[in-house]
Amino acid sequence: MLDTSVYGELVKEQDAVEFLKKTPEFAIYGCKTIRAELRAVPKKVLIGNRHLRPYLLTLYDSLVSKEERTFQITKLIETIAKEYHREYKALGGGYSQKDMQNDFLIIASASLHNMDIVVSCDIKSMLGEKAVIACRNTNKKFQLRNPSFKPYKAFMAEIKHLCKSSGGRSH
Repeated sequence: MLDTSVYGELVKEQDAVEFLKKTPEFAIYGCKTIRAELRAVPKKVLIGNRHLRPYLLTLYDSLVSKEERTFQITKLIETIAKEYHREYKALGGGYSQKDMQNDFLIIASASLHNMDIVVSCDIKSMLGEKAVIACRNTNKKFQLRNPSFKPYKAFMAEIKHLCKSSGGRSH
């Protein structure tokens, strides 16, 4: 699952995006929280001469591509996300519930649906040590599988390496 922050970076990586779309081993999943955050991008923001918001939404839709790969945010996911934050605060985490809410909803959705990895550019919040430990501790309590937490740069390096080794073709 790609965090909302990743889509803003992927607009600069067309070769990698095409590789992800064509490679069946990379099934990108999303959730309503991610799409809502992308919809919240102001309409007037431009990238080059294009409006960023519709570009981000189109990118999200093309990568997620199927309704069954978009998860709803259920009461259970909300409960798990609140528990992440409670544990995060107990560990001395400094961000508020409001600041971390969407990050924890995304991670809870990924955990509940057994996603392999969560990729984010948010190194200090979503991928911060206390947040990751809080999620792992809570997932253990709820008997959920932990996704691997991966920084965007590391994920993109792997994608570019795979893209090169396959000659740009899916394998």
